[in-house]
Amino acid sequence: MIDGQSPHKDTCIVLAIDVGTTNAKVQFFGEEAQPLERALRAGMPVRPDGTADADLLAAEVERLLDRALADAEGILGEKAPEVVALTCAWHGLVGLDRDGNPLTALSTWFDGRAVAQALRLRARVSDLDALHDRTGAPIHPALPPTRLLRLREEERAVFDRVARWASLGEFLHIRWFGPQVPASPSMASGSGLYDQSRRGWDLELCRLLELRPETLPRVRDGLYLGSELRLREPFANRWPVLRNARWTPASGDGGAAVVGSVACAGEAGLTVGTSAAARVVIPFSQRAGRPLPRALFAYLLEEDRAVVGVARSNAGNLIGWGRRVLFLEALRDPRAARQQGPLGEGVDLVAEVFGDSRPGDHGLVVDPSLAGERSPHWPVKARGSISGLRTDTTAEQLLRALLEAAVLGLRRSIEELEGWSGPLEMVLSGGATRSPGWLRLLANGLGRPLRVSSVPEASLRGAAVVALRALGLPEPRLRHEGELVRPDPTRASAYAKLYADRESAN
Repeated sequence: MIDGQSPHKDTCIVLAIDVGTTNAKVQFFGEEAQPLERALRAGMPVRPDGTADADLLAAEVERLLDRALADAEGILGEKAPEVVALTCAWHGLVGLDRDGNPLTALSTWFDGRAVAQALRLRARVSDLDALHDRTGAPIHPALPPTRLLRLREEERAVFDRVARWASLGEFLHIRWFGPQVPASPSMASGSGLYDQSRRGWDLELCRLLELRPETLPRVRDGLYLGSELRLREPFANRWPVLRNARWTPASGDGGAAVVGSVACAGEAGLTVGTSAAARVVIPFSQRAGRPLPRALFAYLLEEDRAVVGVARSNAGNLIGWGRRVLFLEALRDPRAARQQGPLGEGVDLVAEVFGDSRPGDHGLVVDPSLAGERSPHWPVKARGSISGLRTDTTAEQLLRALLEAAVLGLRRSIEELEGWSGPLEMVLSGGATRSPGWLRLLANGLGRPLRVSSVPEASLRGAAVVALRALGLPEPRLRHEGELVRPDPTRASAYAKLYADRESAN
C-alpha cells in the first residue's frame, strides 16, 4: 500500500498481472485505473537461448501472486478483486499434453534456432504479402510458425504427442483453470497463425505446418465468468480472495503498454526495455482498410482493436551484455557490478559511457543485432558485428557504438510506421524512462521530442484498462504529467548525419 493510504473503497478493484520475458509484475488498480500500491516484480527464468522450463516460469509467477495477495487485506480492506487481468509477452509457444502439462520447453521471441525453417517456410508460402496482411506477422524465427516447423522436423515424436499448442498466457490460464480455457484474439494474433479478417486459424499455414485442427484452441473474447471457468482447487485454496473473481483472457503486453501510456489519437507508445517497439492502437477496421507494409506488424488487443507497430530486438539487452561481457561497471567500482537491471537502474551506465562524447567519435561501424533483429527488414539470420577496432578502442566506445546503432535502427523503423500511419507523437515507457542517459540518447538519436510517460508500469495499467472496458465501464482517461524531453540541436544534427550515412551505406 502507498504510504499513508487507507484501504481502497472503490466499487471495482482490478488485479493486473504482467508476465514478460525478463520480469513478471503484479499490481492492484481502482476503477479509474489508478494504482492502489506499488507493483511487485520478479525475474523470469528464461535461458540465454530464449527458452524456459514452463513449469518453473509459472511457479515464479505464482509465488509473485502469493506475495501480492499476502498484502491484499491492507490494500483492499474487506473487498476482493472483481476482475483479474493478465497480459503477457506475445509469441510464446509451448506444447501441452491433454492435461495441460508441458511436453516442450516454452520458447520466446528471441529463440533463434529456426532460421533454416524460416527460409524454407518463406519459400513454400504462395504469397508472402497476402499472408502478412492476413496474419499481421512476417515469417521470422521470432514468431511461432517457424518454431513449430523446427519441432516437427527435429522432434517429430514430441510434435505428434502435443494435444494443444499454447501461448504463455493460455498456458498460465490452463494451469490455473484447466484444459478447456480458450485463446484470446490478442494472443492468437501474436502467434502469427491467425487470420484476423476471417477470425480463424490460417488455413495455408496450418496445412504447411501439418497442424492438426484439434491442437489449436478455440478463440473467444470477453470475460471468463465464475460459472464457466473456476480456479482449480489447489489454486482456489491457495488464493481464496480470487475464488469468485472474473478473469480477462490474456492480452499482448505490447498492446497493453500502449493503452496504459497513451492519452489520445495521434500518439504512439514507444516502449524501450530489453527490446524496443513503437506501436499504435487503432480500430481493427482502420488496420484492415489498407495493405500492411512488410516493415510493420499488426496484432489484436481485443476483437475490435488492432495494435500496429514496429519492433527492434536490441535495446536494454545491450546494457546487460556490456555489464556481463565488457565488465564496464566492475572496471569503475566492483560493488557496482552487483547492481541489477538491464537498462541501467542503480548505475546509469548509458549516461556514464556517453558522457560528453560526440556522436560517432568512436570510429566504429557496428551491427547491434546481438539478439537477432526484427523490423523493418525482418532478417532471419541477423548477427552482431564490429569493424574498425584499434588498439586504443575502449569498452565504453564499443558499448556506445552499439547503442547508437540500435537507436538509429529504431529511427528507421519509426519512419516506416509513420509512412503508414502519418506523423505520431511518441510517448515513452519502459525501463529507459528511469535513465537520464537513455532519455538524452533517444531524443537526440531519434531527432524528436519524447513525452515521458508518467505511468510507472504502463503494461499493468493497460491490462487494468482492458479489464474495466470488458466490464462495461468507461475507459479511464489519462492526462499526461510526464516530462517532455527535447533533443539537443547540435547532437541531433550529428545523429541525423550518422543516420543518413548509415542509410546510404545500406
